[in-house]
Amino acid sequence: MGFLTERQKKPAIIANLIAAVRDAAYVERDHEAVNEMMTYEQHGAVYEAQAGHHDDIVMTRAIALWVVRPAKATASIAAADKAALYC
Repeated sequence: MGFLTERQKKPAIIANLIAAVRDAAYVERDHEAVNEMMTYEQHGAVYEAQAGHHDDIVMTRAIALWVVRPAKATASIAAADKAALYC
């Protein structure tokens, strides 16, 4: 079993992680995960780890939070994604 991270969906998945951390809905306690998050960057519409770093832990956290997000958040994120497409 896997999770297909489509190029169009990845910004919403990462935005969900960012919102959860910002709003204290998710608190990361693993030092390696925190270190990865500190080296994760946005370049335009692309999210990625800095050169020489990894994003495996960041993506596992982001995907897990995406899968368990409430339906209300899904609608809110979808609306934000739609708005971002037309900016």
